[in-house]
Amino acid sequence: MRWHHYFITVITILLLSSAKVYPKEKCQPDFTIPPPPKTLTKVSADIKKNPVYVFFDGSLSMKGFVVKQPPQESIYINLLDQLISAADDLGSVTLYHKFGRRIEQLNEKETQRMTQQNGYDCPDSAEKCELDNKETRLDKVFKAITVDQNATYIVTSDLFLSSEELTGVKFSKMEQPLKEILRQGKTIGVLGVMNSFNGIIYDIPTNEGGTITYAGAKKRPFFVLIIGDQKNVNFVKKRLEQDSLMDKKEFYKFSLITSNVITKNLNLSRDITEENLINASSRDEGYKFTVTDKGLPIFRLKVRQGEENIKKRLEAG
Repeated sequence: MRWHHYFITVITILLLSSAKVYPKEKCQPDFTIPPPPKTLTKVSADIKKNPVYVFFDGSLSMKGFVVKQPPQESIYINLLDQLISAADDLGSVTLYHKFGRRIEQLNEKETQRMTQQNGYDCPDSAEKCELDNKETRLDKVFKAITVDQNATYIVTSDLFLSSEELTGVKFSKMEQPLKEILRQGKTIGVLGVMNSFNGIIYDIPTNEGGTITYAGAKKRPFFVLIIGDQKNVNFVKKRLEQDSLMDKKEFYKFSLITSNVITKNLNLSRDITEENLINASSRDEGYKFTVTDKGLPIFRLKVRQGEENIKKRLEAG
């Protein structure tokens, strides 16, 4: 059987591969994020600078996370509730979407339905629903995240991708937007949570060709990707840890991927926190990020010490 890989593999490959800078025209999305509601037109520019876009994986394999399986607790249902609350508190405007083979914007009722079984039901014909089982178009979501540099993006998914999606053109479609995000000085937080599962996993390939389904899984991990400014990533992470993940440290892991400069030796502290990261944004004065032919990233930035401006050049070794 060919293996399906969780998307954390993509993140790892992204960091290990040599970095490339792509022109903006290559990163334009097929899907256009809807503009903020007209009610925001009367709001000051400062308030409108922090929109939040949330994307829920609506493929039928995700339904097993919201079907209760006593006595096991479903962290997923409570976490989605807290995620919606955190996104609303963080964003000057928050827009919710559901994605599978296509991306759909959700209204308030449809958003709340993503915590229920009927949020994952397919209303289309059997033929179209079968396609929906087989496609989770993360590439469309990742193209969308490069549109608004001021925004925070949150994606929930099981990150269940085929081997074909991790190679060639399909891999490039997901890799390029993530590299562009890091080049902009943004941060990617990856939260993985082990959860009870009571449903069907679709589109598992076999050595003989074709695919099968599997209904015997009792637990599966789901993932929350938080993409944006580091302070906003930390805000969402802390809200989830304080609410739905309280006393559940054995069930989740969190990784931070950033192009910001780490100022302390992590061999000693072992933790990346706000205190030992410089939030070096491409919009900051004196900021320059380049990559050598050998793939070595070099940061040039200006910091202030008292009344004196100091220029720094840091090489990641």
